[in-house]
Amino acid sequence: LNVGNIIDMQWVARYNPGAVAYIWQGGQEGCRGVLDVLNGTVSPSGKLPDTIAHTPADYPAADHYGADDRNFYAEDIYVGYRYYETRYEDYVLNQGNAGDYSYDSDVAFPFGYGLSYTTFDWEVQPLTDTVITQDAPFDVNVKVTNTGSVAGKDVVELYAHTPYYNGGIEKAEAVLVGYAKTKLLQPGESDVVTIEVTAQDMASYDWDDANNNGFAGYELEAGTYGLAVQRNSHDIVFTQDFTVASGIQ
Repeated sequence: LNVGNIIDMQWVARYNPGAVAYIWQGGQEGCRGVLDVLNGTVSPSGKLPDTIAHTPADYPAADHYGADDRNFYAEDIYVGYRYYETRYEDYVLNQGNAGDYSYDSDVAFPFGYGLSYTTFDWEVQPLTDTVITQDAPFDVNVKVTNTGSVAGKDVVELYAHTPYYNGGIEKAEAVLVGYAKTKLLQPGESDVVTIEVTAQDMASYDWDDANNNGFAGYELEAGTYGLAVQRNSHDIVFTQDFTVASGIQ
């Protein structure tokens, strides 16, 4: 697909191709890279920068786009994967008014999704310090092993899952806070990738002091924060819980 944006993908379910390559607009040299992927010279390792819904009507902006020749920005922070993952969590935990919701009925391919000609096994190195402080960054290390039969690269994605309190600061259920790509791994070869995380990466913007603590700005409310190593915005491999003892502003 030599396109500049996500297009309507209903034809994938209709015709069931073996794979689809989003090559975007690569210019005159871009097709050389595409040929290397198609003929197997290299294994694909790109990941989707957006969520692909089953139909245009499954995007949250659909009801507000092009109405009466105007567009209404009504999604607030719930754009892209942040909408789908938050509504899914709302439905699973019955935290809000999500109603009868099916993630798989809305999402065809999640943000961060991508195929490869090989397979990978992940081993997350346990973290000993599980308390989040304002000034101390910490590293998440993941050992990635190529368990397939051809060389390839893999991408490790790290998402923050922040505590939400009804009536408080608006927060998406999952937020990408970092990612890392391995070196080219031969079959059986491993690489350890490191993703650095800070408190700022997990902060929420409280523009109107929704939690009534006298502060408007970026903050982490006290509570339990999950850091999840994921293959995309929806598929979790490993989660480590962290605590914020008191709010960080």
